[in-house]
Amino acid sequence: MAVINYLGRYKIVDQIGSGAMGVVYKALDEELERHVAIKTIKVAEESEQNINEEELNTLKKEARIAARLNHPNIITIFDVGSYQEVPYFVMEYVEGFTLQELIFDKNAFSLIEKIQILSKVARAIHYAHIRSVIHKDLKPANIMIQKNGEPKVMDFGIAKLHTGALAGKERVDQVYGTPQFMSPEQMLGYDLDGKTDIFSLGTLSYYFLTGEMPFTGGDLKEVVKAVLKKEPPKMRFYDKTIPDELDDAVFRAFAKDKKDRYGYANDYSDVLELVINKMGSYGVATREEVTRNETVIKQLKSQYLFFSDFDDEEVVEIFKLANKKDFKSGQIIFTEGVIGNEMYIIIEGKVQLLKNKKMNESVEIKALSPGHCFGEMAIIDSAPRSATAMAMTDTTVIAVNETVLRLNNPTLCLKLYRNLAALMAENLRQTSNKLFGS
Repeated sequence: MAVINYLGRYKIVDQIGSGAMGVVYKALDEELERHVAIKTIKVAEESEQNINEEELNTLKKEARIAARLNHPNIITIFDVGSYQEVPYFVMEYVEGFTLQELIFDKNAFSLIEKIQILSKVARAIHYAHIRSVIHKDLKPANIMIQKNGEPKVMDFGIAKLHTGALAGKERVDQVYGTPQFMSPEQMLGYDLDGKTDIFSLGTLSYYFLTGEMPFTGGDLKEVVKAVLKKEPPKMRFYDKTIPDELDDAVFRAFAKDKKDRYGYANDYSDVLELVINKMGSYGVATREEVTRNETVIKQLKSQYLFFSDFDDEEVVEIFKLANKKDFKSGQIIFTEGVIGNEMYIIIEGKVQLLKNKKMNESVEIKALSPGHCFGEMAIIDSAPRSATAMAMTDTTVIAVNETVLRLNNPTLCLKLYRNLAALMAENLRQTSNKLFGS
């Protein structure tokens, strides 16, 4: 592709990457006055000579499907077009580094942080799968780590086009991408479902956690044989700090037979959350720590309807499954727009809830003290946080993880679900009455 200054209405600012799949540019959308990323797509050899209208329509169709993915941990596709018969995609521009660039930086992440990133990627993949979008090229180079540590999965939809619509039948000798991360069924050219991404995520997890590829070979034939037949050493062989439960979780993800893998990517994320909880990175709240401050329980039950019909022992049981977390004054607990699955109960200190108003400007919407709860909507809906929570003083909270509560005490979790849903329904009724009358 020749040097270019514009792609449609997009002014090229810089070339920020290149590879076998094409070139990535940083560009300015002059109509909407925002920076975007543009990725040109190198199509399969039999289609390189000319990209006809039918093929471009297929590209647009796949782009429309991928563009429907609206998730904080997935890069959004905005537009699709072609330049000199080379198709390109316009995507959300994100600053950061790919996981591939960070994977050998031993200071970049702790083990807990690595597991948290993998869990969030799995949730994002599940979000796409239930909307009938399969990635099919999941690897470290397709995961961006933002400055705040949050992952962004790239190339949903685009990956499918490398080997699907424009490339004809998928055979290993025609697949564009990284064979070491492909599932056995993808290598053999079988029909694919979401479990191919689960295999790739398991392989990626092994590589991220150990720095070693599970399936290797001197040439493509040896790589294929390794993926189809060989079992890698346990991860503890490379890192003794990796718990057995994590080893088991990753190996199940890349089981050769897809029937032996997790049914859904969310199932893999659930297991990773349990591993994090068992590792006890922040210290589990004990019965003594909770019951010695009876005021907290009384305040919860009196101030929050969703706790009002819990007896003291039920509240204590929830706290026992939670983690105690300490935050320094001024430390961010969670950020607006980030996916979360924990609710927080303040034991000591004060927390400020802030709402973004303009660029680099926020306003306080609430100040909370011991006995107050925040982030509770994450228990029933893993949606983006609607506000930022910041410790106003040195603060101790109890973090109730939805996954841990659901898998360890489904009865209490269901009761909390029901109460929160009832509260939401009541709020909706009140809003409806205000708008339309009773």
